[in-house]
Amino acid sequence: METLLEENGYPLYLIDCEDNKEFDLTFFVYQVNEWDMKNKPIKYDKYLSGHIRWDGICHFYFGDAEGYIYFLGKNFIEDHKKVIDALWNKSEKEIVNFDKKCAY
Repeated sequence: METLLEENGYPLYLIDCEDNKEFDLTFFVYQVNEWDMKNKPIKYDKYLSGHIRWDGICHFYFGDAEGYIYFLGKNFIEDHKKVIDALWNKSEKEIVNFDKKCAY
């Protein structure tokens, strides 16, 4: 697992990806809820999973089994947008056959 987004030295969201990135990025994103004294995540919850394809088509599964996510105000909505942007940027960089012409 690696850090997807961080703020002031605190990882806020972690990501775990499948190794095969030839045609898509299959991912699991976790929201960090608790850190140790060295700012390392020690408690986190599933936030988002899915995949982004080489042609820009995205499949997202949010929160729990029902797709429920709790936003505690506008800051959390802003963070959500940052997560989606970070996933897109990661896809552009890591999907071997990503086609920008088709994806935009």
